[in-house]
Amino acid sequence: MPDALSAKLKGGAWWNLADDADVKAADSSWVAALGAYDHWDLHPVVEGERFDFLSAPLPDFNALMQWSKVHLLKSRAFADVRHLARLCHSTETLIGAVIAAAILDFERLGRENLGGEAVLKPEDIARMKRVAQAYAAYGALFVDAPAGAFTEQMPFGMCAALNESGSMAQLLRPYLGESEPALYQRQTQRIEGAKMCRLGQLRHQWRGYPNAGGTLDGNLRDLCTLSENADCPTPLPGTRALIGRILFSISGPSAFAGYESLSSGK
Repeated sequence: MPDALSAKLKGGAWWNLADDADVKAADSSWVAALGAYDHWDLHPVVEGERFDFLSAPLPDFNALMQWSKVHLLKSRAFADVRHLARLCHSTETLIGAVIAAAILDFERLGRENLGGEAVLKPEDIARMKRVAQAYAAYGALFVDAPAGAFTEQMPFGMCAALNESGSMAQLLRPYLGESEPALYQRQTQRIEGAKMCRLGQLRHQWRGYPNAGGTLDGNLRDLCTLSENADCPTPLPGTRALIGRILFSISGPSAFAGYESLSSGK
């Protein structure tokens, strides 16, 4: 998307730009064509290829949000934009879930200002974003969530929560796997038990450990030293689990960020 058009759409009251020359010149027909697809797999499994969770590329979700506005301005096709939100959610990533909620909010604003029956309220969108963030923490390795939390009817953000928390657990598996076998067994049950989620790359890594990738291998000198690796020049016995816990505590997103603006008692 051209920078000039993107800037206009981000400037507020975008629903008043239907007659803008840049909007008229933009072709958003591809948004309607997305109806032919039922999910979006960002990182499909490639046999023989090790997947790197930390450097895996992500789509330009910001551009998708702006294109959703353009499509609403040009076509009033609310169903197309809702399907784009559904596809973002189907990436089974936390950012995909949050972006899906944002696009649904654009649909809501479009219905309010361009003509259409209201479906969602602002508080519904805010709740979806909070649930997505909190659910990711609910599935974390050290959290003893109820057994049915990831096997019953799929709520918003559940598959993303499993993917994010499972990928983090896999990332630190060389450091925590031996010291926390019960926790990793519980995580296995969560990942394998969520039949409604695809989790293709995560399950491939999890089942193929330690050869399928997705792990922090301690190839940096400092991590190597702290990992009790016999090949390191100065191994420190007993510190592998400790460094794993430290990395775990500082690496995840804040699950409570979405609640910080709420007033007490609400």
